[in-house]
Amino acid sequence: MKRVHLVVLWHMHQPQYRDPESGRYVLPWTRLHALKDYWGMVDVLREFPNFHATFNVVPSLGMQLEEYASCSFKEPWFSLAFKNTDELTREDKAEIIARAFQVNHERLMSRWPRFVELFEWSRPAGGAQALVSFTPRDWRDLQLLSQLAWMEESWHMVMRRRAARSNSAPLPSTTPSFR
Repeated sequence: MKRVHLVVLWHMHQPQYRDPESGRYVLPWTRLHALKDYWGMVDVLREFPNFHATFNVVPSLGMQLEEYASCSFKEPWFSLAFKNTDELTREDKAEIIARAFQVNHERLMSRWPRFVELFEWSRPAGGAQALVSFTPRDWRDLQLLSQLAWMEESWHMVMRRRAARSNSAPLPSTTPSFR
């Protein structure tokens, strides 16, 4: 069989989402795509140790990934997603409703039946119904699932097994120690 020489080059880019004046990230897309796409692309190569690929990361993406990896970032959506449920204000809840469902419903949300359920419950009156009818557990689940939905596929299997063992026990009420 004739040997094939193939070059695989993944060009990875994101615009700069950090506001230069405040230093805060105005959109979470770099972090979320890092969870869903970038890590998985590199991890899949472990299965093929003789296969080589090149990842071209543009400077704006590289700087943002470094900030996220070092936990030296200020991102309002991250802070809100992990804020203690008991401390959520009405404005916080409105922001969660506005942002939590900004995912691909078919590929990301559908993996989590509870996330779909919360989405369906939140739709009446453009989310206003959820502001008054969601329980603390609903808010906690929504905060967590809005982040888990973005995780790379292999992590979904791990999380599903854990969820099945817990038999739909409430999610923790305390803030995870990611920082």
